[in-house]
Amino acid sequence: MAHDCIRRVAVNPASVSARPVSDSNRFFMVAGEIVLQTWPEIRKDHTPDCCLPACQVVKNLLKRYGYHGELVQVTLAVWNQKMWAKAASGGTLETAEEIERWRREGCYSVIIGHPLEPRAPGKIGCHFVVKATDGRQNLLLDTSLKQAERPRQDIFLPVGLMGSYALDEAPAVEFQFEQVVGKRVYLTYTLREKPDDFYKTSPDWMTERWMPVADRVFARMQINFPLNQHFGFRRVD
Repeated sequence: MAHDCIRRVAVNPASVSARPVSDSNRFFMVAGEIVLQTWPEIRKDHTPDCCLPACQVVKNLLKRYGYHGELVQVTLAVWNQKMWAKAASGGTLETAEEIERWRREGCYSVIIGHPLEPRAPGKIGCHFVVKATDGRQNLLLDTSLKQAERPRQDIFLPVGLMGSYALDEAPAVEFQFEQVVGKRVYLTYTLREKPDDFYKTSPDWMTERWMPVADRVFARMQINFPLNQHFGFRRVD
C-alpha cells in the first residue's frame, strides 16, 4: 500500500499571524514543524538511535498544542533504489553467494526493530513512531528516521517523516521519495505483531530526561506558532 510522504511542511509566518487557518491546517502545520525541529535538537543530547526519547518529545509537544500522540512499535525497513528494484523484479536472497552478489551490485537496506533480531545490549529492540491525531485525522510521525541514513549506500533521509497513518487498516505502510535527486529511497513501516515491553526498562521511559529537548523545541516553535495567536486548539483527551 503506497502513501504520499510529506517530508516538509512549508509555513509562511506572515500568513499565520495575519489570518486564521482551518483546524486541519493547524494540525498539519504544527505536526510538520515538530518533525522539522525535533531531530536537530534531540541530537544535541542523544545518540542517533533515539526513537523512544524522540517520540516522548513529540507526544509532549502535541499535548501542549492540544493534540494527542500515541507511541507505536514498528519494524522500519529502508531500501535504496537498487535494492528495491531488485526485490520488485522477483529477486530473492537465499544463499550467501546471492547476498554478496547483490551487495556488489549496490543493493542495500537497513532494518531497525526486526522482531527476530537479537536485542543488542542496552537497546530496546524495536523502533517507535507516533500516531498523532486531532480527533479526526491521523498522521504517522517519525522524528528519528535519519538514524537509518547511509550516504555511501545511496540512502539519504530527511530529518523526519510525516505521512498518512494507515496502520489501522493494514499491517504495513510504504513511503518513497527522493531526498537527493536520482537517489530514490523506499521505506516500510510494519506493525509489531507482538509488541515488546522491554522499552519500559529504559531511562527514557521511566524518567523525563528528554524534557529539556521538548522545552527547547517548544521555545523555537513559539516564534511561528504562538499559542495565543490563532492557535487556540481544541483539546483532544
